[in-house]
Amino acid sequence: MESGRVDPNLVRNFGKQIGADAVMYGNLRSIEKGKDRSLESGGQRTDDVYYKFTLEVANVETGETIWLDEKELRKTRKTALFGG
Repeated sequence: MESGRVDPNLVRNFGKQIGADAVMYGNLRSIEKGKDRSLESGGQRTDDVYYKFTLEVANVETGETIWLDEKELRKTRKTALFGG
């Protein structure tokens, strides 16, 4: 702890912690959808993957949600009839 990178007044020692005030947990879900080749799509196959990432922080004592956020994103891949 003598590296000079940490203020000595803010250093915490192992075994001196009282306990957590909050806990963070979450999940990641994915849904895959595919669309087969057709004349309308020019012979391309489309694969979509939807991701939903959820994080929540809750107070350990009360169980009250302190913070919650969700993000969704979509990844699309098109494959031609001949090649990439």
